Amino acid sequence: MTSNAAHIYIISPESVTVRDCLFIGGEEKTGGILVAEEAFYQSLLDLEFENPELLGGSSGISEKCLRLLVDFCIFSDCQKNCCVFSNNQAVVVISNSWVYNCGQTGLKADEGSTLNIINSQISKCVSNCVHSDNVSSVNIRGCLITHSGVNAKKTHGYHAGLVLTGKSKGNVSKSLLKNHLSAVKVDESDLVFEENCVMDISDEGEGESFTEHGLQLEHSAIFVRRNGNVVIQRNNFHNCN
Repeated sequence: MTSNAAHIYIISPESVTVRDCLFIGGEEKTGGILVAEEAFYQSLLDLEFENPELLGGSSGISEKCLRLLVDFCIFSDCQKNCCVFSNNQAVVVISNSWVYNCGQTGLKADEGSTLNIINSQISKCVSNCVHSDNVSSVNIRGCLITHSGVNAKKTHGYHAGLVLTGKSKGNVSKSLLKNHLSAVKVDESDLVFEENCVMDISDEGEGESFTEHGLQLEHSAIFVRRNGNVVIQRNNFHNCN
Protein backbone atom coordinates (compact mmCIF):
# COMPACT_ATOMS: atom_id res chain seq x y z
CA MET A 1 0.00 0.00 0.00
CA THR A 2 1.28 3.44 -0.88
CA SER A 3 -0.80 5.27 1.70
CA ASN A 4 -2.21 4.48 5.14
CA ALA A 5 -4.89 7.17 4.98
CA ALA A 6 -7.70 4.66 5.38
CA HIS A 7 -11.32 5.51 6.09
CA ILE A 8 -11.19 3.06 9.00
CA TYR A 9 -7.96 2.03 10.73
CA ILE A 10 -8.59 -0.83 13.15
CA ILE A 11 -6.07 -1.22 15.98
CA SER A 12 -8.08 -3.17 18.55
CA PRO A 13 -8.44 -6.98 18.57
CA GLU A 14 -12.19 -6.98 19.15
CA SER A 15 -15.29 -7.67 17.05
CA VAL A 16 -16.07 -4.84 14.64
CA THR A 17 -19.15 -4.56 12.41
CA VAL A 18 -19.37 -2.13 9.49
CA ARG A 19 -22.77 -2.04 7.79
CA ASP A 20 -24.55 0.10 5.17
CA CYS A 21 -21.56 2.36 4.46
CA LEU A 22 -20.19 4.03 1.33
CA PHE A 23 -16.39 4.36 1.08
CA ILE A 24 -15.20 6.68 -1.71
CA GLY A 25 -11.56 7.55 -2.37
CA GLY A 26 -12.24 11.25 -2.88
CA GLU A 27 -9.65 13.76 -4.11
CA GLU A 28 -6.72 11.96 -2.43
CA LYS A 29 -7.82 8.59 -3.90
CA THR A 30 -7.11 6.87 -0.56
CA GLY A 31 -9.46 5.22 1.91
CA GLY A 32 -10.70 1.71 2.56
CA ILE A 33 -10.33 -0.38 5.72
CA LEU A 34 -6.89 -1.20 7.12
CA VAL A 35 -6.44 -3.75 9.90
CA ALA A 36 -3.26 -2.98 11.87
CA GLU A 37 -0.28 -5.30 12.00
CA GLU A 38 0.06 -7.64 14.96
CA ALA A 39 3.35 -5.92 15.79
CA PHE A 40 1.28 -2.89 16.77
CA TYR A 41 -0.42 -4.88 19.53
CA GLN A 42 2.94 -6.03 20.83
CA SER A 43 4.12 -2.44 20.93
CA LEU A 44 1.09 -1.60 23.09
CA LEU A 45 2.04 -4.36 25.52
CA ASP A 46 5.62 -3.13 25.66
CA LEU A 47 4.38 0.38 26.29
CA GLU A 48 2.14 -0.77 29.13
CA PHE A 49 4.92 -2.72 30.79
CA GLU A 50 7.16 0.34 30.67
CA ASN A 51 4.45 2.90 31.49
CA PRO A 52 1.43 1.17 33.04
CA GLU A 53 -0.24 4.49 33.77
CA LEU A 54 -0.57 5.24 30.03
CA LEU A 55 -2.60 2.18 29.07
CA GLY A 56 -5.16 0.25 31.01
CA GLY A 57 -7.06 -2.95 30.54
CA SER A 58 -4.99 -4.32 27.67
CA SER A 59 -4.08 -7.60 29.32
CA GLY A 60 -4.37 -10.52 26.96
CA ILE A 61 -4.44 -8.24 23.96
CA SER A 62 -2.08 -10.46 21.97
CA GLU A 63 -4.27 -13.52 22.57
CA LYS A 64 -7.36 -12.06 20.95
CA CYS A 65 -8.24 -12.31 17.28
CA LEU A 66 -9.95 -9.42 15.58
CA ARG A 67 -13.21 -10.30 13.82
CA LEU A 68 -14.38 -7.81 11.21
CA LEU A 69 -17.80 -8.02 9.52
CA VAL A 70 -18.44 -5.80 6.49
CA ASP A 71 -22.04 -6.01 5.26
CA PHE A 72 -23.94 -4.06 2.59
CA CYS A 73 -21.06 -1.67 1.87
CA ILE A 74 -19.70 -0.06 -1.29
CA PHE A 75 -16.01 0.74 -1.90
CA SER A 76 -15.09 2.94 -4.85
CA ASP A 77 -12.02 4.82 -6.21
CA CYS A 78 -9.59 3.79 -3.47
CA GLN A 79 -6.71 4.18 -5.91
CA LYS A 80 -3.78 4.13 -3.46
CA ASN A 81 -5.01 1.51 -0.98
CA CYS A 82 -6.60 -1.90 -0.98
CA CYS A 83 -10.29 -1.48 -0.23
CA VAL A 84 -9.92 -3.96 2.63
CA PHE A 85 -6.44 -5.03 3.77
CA SER A 86 -5.88 -7.34 6.76
CA ASN A 87 -2.42 -8.38 7.90
CA ASN A 88 -2.74 -9.29 11.57
CA GLN A 89 -4.30 -12.79 11.64
CA ALA A 90 -7.78 -11.32 11.71
CA VAL A 91 -10.96 -13.03 10.50
CA VAL A 92 -12.76 -10.82 7.97
CA VAL A 93 -16.23 -11.49 6.54
CA ILE A 94 -17.41 -9.37 3.61
CA SER A 95 -20.98 -9.97 2.49
CA ASN A 96 -23.49 -8.32 0.17
CA SER A 97 -20.94 -5.66 -0.79
CA TRP A 98 -19.49 -4.08 -3.93
CA VAL A 99 -15.81 -3.24 -4.50
CA TYR A 100 -14.89 -1.50 -7.74
CA ASN A 101 -12.41 0.84 -9.41
CA CYS A 102 -9.54 0.03 -7.05
CA GLY A 103 -6.03 1.24 -7.92
CA GLN A 104 -4.38 -1.69 -6.13
CA THR A 105 -5.71 -5.10 -5.13
CA GLY A 106 -9.37 -4.92 -4.19
CA LEU A 107 -9.33 -7.23 -1.14
CA LYS A 108 -6.17 -8.62 0.45
CA ALA A 109 -5.41 -11.04 3.31
CA ASP A 110 -1.86 -11.25 4.65
CA GLU A 111 0.10 -12.59 7.63
CA GLY A 112 -2.23 -15.47 8.51
CA SER A 113 -5.54 -13.65 8.05
CA THR A 114 -8.76 -15.31 6.93
CA LEU A 115 -10.94 -13.55 4.36
CA ASN A 116 -14.51 -14.75 3.70
CA ILE A 117 -16.35 -13.14 0.77
CA ILE A 118 -20.05 -13.94 0.33
CA ASN A 119 -22.57 -12.67 -2.25
CA SER A 120 -20.38 -9.74 -3.25
CA GLN A 121 -18.97 -8.14 -6.41
CA ILE A 122 -15.31 -7.20 -6.91
CA SER A 123 -14.54 -5.52 -10.21
CA LYS A 124 -12.21 -3.19 -12.14
CA CYS A 125 -9.04 -3.48 -10.06
CA VAL A 126 -5.70 -2.33 -11.49
CA SER A 127 -3.88 -5.26 -9.88
CA ASN A 128 -5.79 -8.32 -8.61
CA CYS A 129 -9.37 -8.44 -7.39
CA VAL A 130 -8.55 -10.72 -4.42
CA HIS A 131 -5.12 -11.68 -3.08
CA SER A 132 -4.17 -14.05 -0.25
CA ASP A 133 -0.50 -14.17 0.82
CA ASN A 134 1.75 -15.39 3.66
CA VAL A 135 -0.17 -18.40 5.01
CA SER A 136 -3.56 -16.71 4.75
CA SER A 137 -6.91 -18.12 3.67
CA VAL A 138 -9.68 -16.88 1.41
CA ASN A 139 -13.16 -18.38 0.99
CA ILE A 140 -15.34 -17.08 -1.83
CA ARG A 141 -18.96 -18.12 -2.39
CA GLY A 142 -21.68 -16.70 -4.61
CA CYS A 143 -19.57 -13.78 -5.90
CA LEU A 144 -18.98 -11.93 -9.16
CA ILE A 145 -15.25 -11.25 -9.71
CA THR A 146 -14.56 -9.35 -12.90
CA HIS A 147 -12.02 -7.14 -14.70
CA SER A 148 -8.66 -7.49 -12.94
CA GLY A 149 -5.46 -5.99 -14.34
CA VAL A 150 -7.31 -2.91 -15.60
CA ASN A 151 -4.90 -0.50 -17.36
CA ALA A 152 -1.93 -2.49 -16.03
CA LYS A 153 1.07 -3.66 -18.04
CA LYS A 154 1.44 -7.43 -17.99
CA THR A 155 5.22 -7.17 -18.03
CA HIS A 156 5.05 -5.65 -14.55
CA GLY A 157 3.52 -8.72 -12.95
CA TYR A 158 0.84 -11.37 -13.09
CA HIS A 159 -2.70 -10.08 -12.65
CA ALA A 160 -5.69 -12.31 -11.98
CA GLY A 161 -9.12 -12.32 -10.44
CA LEU A 162 -7.84 -14.38 -7.49
CA VAL A 163 -4.17 -14.78 -6.53
CA LEU A 164 -2.93 -17.27 -3.91
CA THR A 165 0.73 -17.03 -2.89
CA GLY A 166 2.95 -17.80 0.08
CA LYS A 167 1.44 -21.14 1.18
CA SER A 168 -2.06 -19.72 1.33
CA LYS A 169 -5.35 -21.57 0.90
CA GLY A 170 -8.33 -20.72 -1.27
CA ASN A 171 -11.83 -22.16 -1.60
CA VAL A 172 -14.03 -20.80 -4.40
CA SER A 173 -17.55 -22.06 -5.11
CA LYS A 174 -20.71 -21.02 -6.96
CA SER A 175 -19.07 -17.85 -8.31
CA LEU A 176 -18.62 -16.16 -11.69
CA LEU A 177 -15.15 -15.02 -12.78
CA LYS A 178 -15.01 -13.14 -16.08
CA ASN A 179 -12.95 -10.65 -18.07
CA HIS A 180 -9.49 -11.42 -16.66
CA LEU A 181 -6.09 -12.17 -18.15
CA SER A 182 -6.26 -15.18 -15.81
CA ALA A 183 -9.14 -16.05 -13.52
CA VAL A 184 -6.96 -17.64 -10.81
CA LYS A 185 -3.22 -17.77 -10.13
CA VAL A 186 -1.93 -20.34 -7.60
CA ASP A 187 1.72 -20.17 -6.59
CA GLU A 188 2.92 -22.53 -3.84
CA SER A 189 -0.59 -22.61 -2.34
CA ASP A 190 -3.70 -24.80 -2.13
CA LEU A 191 -6.94 -24.30 -4.05
CA VAL A 192 -10.38 -25.94 -4.14
CA PHE A 193 -12.31 -24.59 -7.14
CA GLU A 194 -15.74 -26.11 -7.72
CA GLU A 195 -19.13 -25.29 -9.23
CA ASN A 196 -17.96 -21.99 -10.73
CA CYS A 197 -18.29 -20.34 -14.12
CA VAL A 198 -15.19 -18.88 -15.80
CA MET A 199 -15.64 -16.91 -19.00
CA ASP A 200 -14.10 -14.29 -21.31
CA ILE A 201 -10.49 -14.97 -20.31
CA SER A 202 -8.20 -13.43 -22.91
CA ASP A 203 -5.07 -11.36 -23.51
CA GLU A 204 -6.93 -8.80 -25.60
CA GLY A 205 -4.60 -9.26 -28.54
CA GLU A 206 -1.46 -8.24 -26.62
CA GLY A 207 0.21 -11.66 -26.85
CA GLU A 208 0.13 -14.46 -24.30
CA SER A 209 3.58 -14.31 -22.75
CA PHE A 210 4.74 -12.03 -19.95
CA THR A 211 7.75 -11.77 -17.69
CA GLU A 212 7.83 -12.49 -13.95
CA HIS A 213 11.04 -12.96 -11.94
CA GLY A 214 12.97 -13.43 -15.15
CA LEU A 215 10.68 -16.21 -16.41
CA GLN A 216 8.67 -16.08 -19.60
CA LEU A 217 5.19 -17.31 -18.68
CA GLU A 218 1.71 -17.39 -20.16
CA HIS A 219 -1.72 -16.44 -18.93
CA SER A 220 -4.46 -19.06 -18.72
CA ALA A 221 -7.86 -19.53 -17.15
CA ILE A 222 -6.27 -21.12 -14.07
CA PHE A 223 -2.50 -20.78 -13.68
CA VAL A 224 -0.75 -23.15 -11.24
CA ARG A 225 2.96 -23.48 -10.47
CA ARG A 226 5.30 -24.81 -7.76
CA ASN A 227 4.10 -26.82 -4.76
CA GLY A 228 0.48 -26.98 -3.69
CA ASN A 229 -2.68 -29.07 -3.83
CA VAL A 230 -5.28 -28.01 -6.39
CA VAL A 231 -8.76 -29.50 -6.87
CA ILE A 232 -10.83 -28.29 -9.84
CA GLN A 233 -14.23 -29.93 -10.37
CA ARG A 234 -17.74 -29.32 -11.71
CA ASN A 235 -16.92 -25.97 -13.33
CA ASN A 236 -17.97 -24.34 -16.60
CA PHE A 237 -15.27 -22.69 -18.75
CA HIS A 238 -16.41 -20.57 -21.71
CA ASN A 239 -14.42 -18.42 -24.13
CA CYS A 240 -11.07 -18.91 -22.40
CA ASN A 241 -7.69 -18.56 -24.14
